[in-house]
Amino acid sequence: MYCLIIICLYIIVMYSTKLSFVLPTKNEEATIEFIIKKINSIAEKIDSIPVNIIVTSDSHDNTDEICKKFENVTLVDGKNKGLGYAMYIGLKRAASLNTKYICSLDSDGQVDLEEIDIFYKEILKGENQLILGSRFLKKDLIKYENGVTRLLHPKQPTQSEFDALVSFSFNLGLGCFQRSTVRSAFVRGDKKRAGEVLLKYCYAGGRKLKGLIRRRIAEHALFMSKG
Repeated sequence: MYCLIIICLYIIVMYSTKLSFVLPTKNEEATIEFIIKKINSIAEKIDSIPVNIIVTSDSHDNTDEICKKFENVTLVDGKNKGLGYAMYIGLKRAASLNTKYICSLDSDGQVDLEEIDIFYKEILKGENQLILGSRFLKKDLIKYENGVTRLLHPKQPTQSEFDALVSFSFNLGLGCFQRSTVRSAFVRGDKKRAGEVLLKYCYAGGRKLKGLIRRRIAEHALFMSKG
């Protein structure tokens, strides 16, 4: 009598818990492969284990098929609900992976991906909960920090609320902030309403812009965080 012994070998692919990426996409077949390859290359400097890349897709071109070629990419259906929803479900999926840090990027090829390493080193300092790409210098911030402090007086925001409102004011101007429902709601003590209204400031020239949606989502997350 012979005994048949079957040995099953399970290969478990481990992914980095240091950093995950979220890429909202819509018909980015021309750039998505380069971006994923570049992220993987840069991420090798951060961790020897592959990083998770969450692609939330509303694509009708070849974007999804390209993403499927990469083992460390997870495709999530954006359900054609727009960039805000794609960001939300992408960040939610990344958070479920117990990743320490999450980086969201545009997938249209207009981002300098070399800055990933700079951002990662900055967040490791433990001084900030959120880091945004910026084209302005510290000296320019002083005007907006002083302006926000003056316009909120006598209310005292938390550091996270203050940082988010300074970012908001720099982007739209102190005059806009002074007239905004964000400020009036905050001053009367309705912080929840202030945060909700902040998300609506994503139009320019009568059009909703992807860049502004992304910025408002990041500012809202910072505004609502504890810190």
